[in-house]
Amino acid sequence: MTSLSQRKSVYQRRRPVAVVLQMLEEQPRGESAVFGDNISQFPRELRYTIGTAKYKYIFRYIFLIYKYHELWKTVVRKSVNPAKPRASLQPGTILILLAGRFRGKRVVLLKHLPQGVLLVTGPYKLNGVPLRRVNARYVIATSASVKLTGLDEKTLEKVSQPGYFTAGKSTEKKGEEAFFKQGEAPEKTKKITSERASDQKAVDSALLAIIKKEEFLDSYLASSFSLRKGDRPHEMKW
Repeated sequence: MTSLSQRKSVYQRRRPVAVVLQMLEEQPRGESAVFGDNISQFPRELRYTIGTAKYKYIFRYIFLIYKYHELWKTVVRKSVNPAKPRASLQPGTILILLAGRFRGKRVVLLKHLPQGVLLVTGPYKLNGVPLRRVNARYVIATSASVKLTGLDEKTLEKVSQPGYFTAGKSTEKKGEEAFFKQGEAPEKTKKITSERASDQKAVDSALLAIIKKEEFLDSYLASSFSLRKGDRPHEMKW
């Protein structure tokens, strides 16, 4: 980065002089910071923005009286916006997972969660995929879909809560022992609680009844997706 562009970028991130002068009237006086007459003794960020002798006098007066770190703060203009799902990701659409433990499996999209992820299920009886959250970046939406009628809405609302999938997980940081045991077989296997199992059955029972009405749909969900030599994904109809 050249010196000219560096000065420009620093100046754009700072508050203008008029805003700083307005803050002088609102804020009480703080600890004084004495700088010499030479500009080189000013803070590095300040030297880029002094420019003319007029601004040099104003900033020298400001920093002699007021705290540097209180007046000279970077303005943050970032905002968190809710995630917008793709138009193809509608509830009931059959998706192909591209990453994770169940990559290549076909699953049914149940709903969009407020956290910005997707709630999907296999169903578990067909392909072994349980109720889980999936990032929308790692799925392919197919043209096949299922009508989600007759599902247990109370169970879906319960599963959609933010703390449902993280309940029971330890928040303690792993120490040195856990670091050196990486790659070894785990001592204890993860046990599925009876509550999670009952919720899985409540959702899958109604969904399986709908899937069995469509010919070959159960075998389609049970099969895994893969690419072979010579396949052209950009020409496929999903």
